[in-house]
Amino acid sequence: MDILISNVTVVTMNPRMEVLFGANIGIEGGKIVSISKVAPKEPPKTIIEGTGMVAIPGLINCHTKLATSVLRSYSDDLSQAEALEALLQKEDHMDSRSAKAAALLSIAECLRFGVTSVSDLYYYPEATAEAVAESGIKANLALSAYRFIDQNEDFDFDEDEQCQELCRVVDKWNGYDDDRIKIDAGIYAEYTSNYKLWEALAGYASEKKIGMQLHLAETQEEVDSCLDRTGMTPGELLDFHRLFAVPATAAGCTFLEENERKLLGKKKVSAVATPLMSAKNGRPSTPILESVKAGMNVALGTGGAIECGNLDLFEVMRGAAMSARTVSGDPTALPCSAALMMATVCGARAQGRSNQCGMLEVGMDADIALLDFTAPHLMPCHNVLNGLVYSAKGGDVAMTMVRGKILYQNGKFPTIDLSSVVEELTEYAIPRLLLRRQLMSESPKKQSFLAGTALLAMATIIVKVIGAFYKIPLNAIIGKQGFSYFNTAYEIYAVLLMVSTAGLPVAMSRMISQATAMHHYNQVRRVYNTAQTIFLGLGIVGSLLMTVFCRQLANFLNQPDAWAASAPPYCSSAS
Repeated sequence: MDILISNVTVVTMNPRMEVLFGANIGIEGGKIVSISKVAPKEPPKTIIEGTGMVAIPGLINCHTKLATSVLRSYSDDLSQAEALEALLQKEDHMDSRSAKAAALLSIAECLRFGVTSVSDLYYYPEATAEAVAESGIKANLALSAYRFIDQNEDFDFDEDEQCQELCRVVDKWNGYDDDRIKIDAGIYAEYTSNYKLWEALAGYASEKKIGMQLHLAETQEEVDSCLDRTGMTPGELLDFHRLFAVPATAAGCTFLEENERKLLGKKKVSAVATPLMSAKNGRPSTPILESVKAGMNVALGTGGAIECGNLDLFEVMRGAAMSARTVSGDPTALPCSAALMMATVCGARAQGRSNQCGMLEVGMDADIALLDFTAPHLMPCHNVLNGLVYSAKGGDVAMTMVRGKILYQNGKFPTIDLSSVVEELTEYAIPRLLLRRQLMSESPKKQSFLAGTALLAMATIIVKVIGAFYKIPLNAIIGKQGFSYFNTAYEIYAVLLMVSTAGLPVAMSRMISQATAMHHYNQVRRVYNTAQTIFLGLGIVGSLLMTVFCRQLANFLNQPDAWAASAPPYCSSAS
């Protein structure tokens, strides 16, 4: 025996919902080989002390977007339209390297919270698969394909970029490590795609025997739009185009009509309730009880970290139970055993892993989470199931293992170099997503501004050079005495020019350069026109002052005869 978890409370989640106290879990070859109150005769290689601990099947998060953890809290308190716009802007700058780093961070968070398997519906499935492979967690990964509604556009599965990306990922990763990684087909939603894509993906999924992931009927607007366009509800429309001919997992299912819910129940579609994500977005959540009555399997999901804040499935279990009770007005509406079942047994069923995980039974994979029930908020424990749903939280998890391999224990992640992940996020991913747009937009402005400033400096130098050389021919024309008068008058002109302009040309030139760089051409024209008016006015005033007070200025400069060099006749006669 490889590992023995000793003297632990075991929540089996088997059909009898047995809870065993003071039991021992034997693990060998990644499988559970014994659950008994009797210690094994053969000493195990490793003993994990379970006193004060509760062992549960690893939780299964059936809807998330691992790579969005890089944008956690970025769009909080925004309207749905504003949040979507902000997300699309940042997603535009994401690349595989950023996605992998963010996915690793999310996986570490999942393991910290006792999650042993996830379903991811997003982009960059190759990068996410690499992160999953390295970390040891289980995952169903789907590329969130889209093709905006245009029934007349050409479509060829063999040439479509996203479809071919899906094919490459399926060929490389589907079934990896004895099905630890599964690849599903996926669409974002009915309203972001058309029937040509649905039918092509459904046919491919059926051929490859893979599942399907999507968002479905999350808002009333989505349903109304589909009815207006097609006369059918989203579920009916997608079923008509055979999208549910393969095992499907649909996040939302909030606004399905009763007959539609029953239809999907017959098709064995799994609904994924995301109560916290829905509440955060100001929307109602999946009607769990109605969905179960209609024959649907109902699992739980968090959504991405950007949508719900964290990936703590304990909070989601509590939210699902409370939501069901609030809607029904019945405090017994969704018992804690049902909430736990949704996060384990039903999650495994949705992922097509019922024969691997979801329960703690002999022969199952050793996907186990250990919770420390000695924390103050978990004592006294009169009912373990109730304590798990209403009192426990992800932070109470002391150990998470997948197939008998410890992936998280007491703050350490043996398979994830968390410091390197954080460094990759802070030095590459976050600057790329959050600063790149700013840098890209400011770089041309800065270059243009510098070019304008450089042009201004060049013009100033040229004026100085010309000013130095023009005196040579001028001296030859007006003679030595005339040049002496000119110099004296020029001193007066220079003083007045300095006083009148006082750096205004440079300041306004800089304003024009900066406005040009930012493409604010109306502002450029306003500044230019204002500058013309100011300098024209200063020129007129300066000329009048020099003409009227020419003799006084000459006397002030100790050159009483110089004023005659530029004085008009009336000024001369006034003497």
